[in-house]
Amino acid sequence: MTNDIKKLENAFVSNMGSGKVAAKHLLALTINAVMNGDSRNIASALFRLRKNGDDNGARSTQQIVSIVFPEAKTKIAKDKKSLVITLGDKIDKDALDRFTNAVSNDNLSIRGSALIAAIKGETTTPEFDLGKYAAQIAKRIAKENITEGALVAAINTQVKALMIEMASKKAA
Repeated sequence: MTNDIKKLENAFVSNMGSGKVAAKHLLALTINAVMNGDSRNIASALFRLRKNGDDNGARSTQQIVSIVFPEAKTKIAKDKKSLVITLGDKIDKDALDRFTNAVSNDNLSIRGSALIAAIKGETTTPEFDLGKYAAQIAKRIAKENITEGALVAAINTQVKALMIEMASKKAA
C-alpha cells in the first residue's frame, strides 16, 4: 500500500503539467489522507512543488487541503528538508464531495480557479464588468504598441467568425 501511495504522490507531482490529471491524483491522495489520517504524502508533494518552483500548483494544493481539512496546519519540519501537515480532527465531507464531483464529473483542472471555487461551494460567478475589462485591454495594448484600428479589426473578425459558427449550428 505504501508503494502505491508513493506512486500516487510521484504521479501527482510529475503530472502538474496537465492540471486535470494532477487534480485526479491529488483527489486520490486526499481520500487516502481522510481514510488513514496520514498527510505525509500530501506534505511531501507540496514540498516538492515548492522546491520545483511551482508556486501556483503549491498554492492550489495548499488551498484544497485547507478547505477539506479546515484545521490543517502546514509547517517546515525540523530538518528543514520537508513539510509537516497536521490535519486536525475536522474533515469537511461536503467539500470532499464537491472536490470528487469537480474532478470526476466536471473534469476541472488544478491550474484554474474554478476547481477551488467548486470545492468551496462558490457557485455564483461575479458579474462581468465591461468597463474594467476595457481598461485592462487598453492598458495592455498600450504596452504592446497595438493600434486601436488593429484591435477593432481583430474583434470584428472574431465576432464574424462566432456569428458564422452559431449560424452553422442552427442550420444543422
